[in-house]
Amino acid sequence: MAEFLVSGHGANKAVQRDLSAALSKLGARVHQPETRHDHRALVDQCDAVIVVWSAKSVANDVVLEDASLAMAQGKLCAVRIDGARLPPVFQDFAGRDFQGWCGDETSPQFRDLANDLHRCVRARGAEQPEPEPEPAVSLTGQPMMIIVNNKMRGRPAIAANTQRRRARNHATTQAAWMVRLALTALAASLLWAATAAFPSALA
Repeated sequence: MAEFLVSGHGANKAVQRDLSAALSKLGARVHQPETRHDHRALVDQCDAVIVVWSAKSVANDVVLEDASLAMAQGKLCAVRIDGARLPPVFQDFAGRDFQGWCGDETSPQFRDLANDLHRCVRARGAEQPEPEPEPAVSLTGQPMMIIVNNKMRGRPAIAANTQRRRARNHATTQAAWMVRLALTALAASLLWAATAAFPSALA
């Protein structure tokens, strides 16, 4: 479920309430912060922040702070409900024209806003780092390598695994040669003993 924060001046509560209701009908969770601290925490938590621009909100410290934090995190969307002049830093985030909007979720401007939010959420999802998977454990209790999107993940590193495998193979080969040498020496000793005893038996 996508989570949104609608930020605006108290004088524009009706628009904020209508936006929250319309977004909730789409299955989103819309937060309504109570304090300034709540605003900051929710900006970090939410998938997108919808700022309601108006003559009141462009002069409101809380709204401007929400917009600044959201813009820095790449999650700022906006609507404007009057002809207020935006601060220069937000000129590229004037948003959708909601002048005269009455809460209709089927209206063209709300559909455009919903598409903006969808793109914002998808873009942020693509930027999220892949979680580091925990190394799998083999039947011997040793960690194994995991390949995720053609990238090797897990511990120990593949070089260490290869080195240990080669060492085991070398030790096995050496042991096999030692056994063969011992068997050859034993066979030679038995043959020598038999040859030495043969003339005595004839006498």
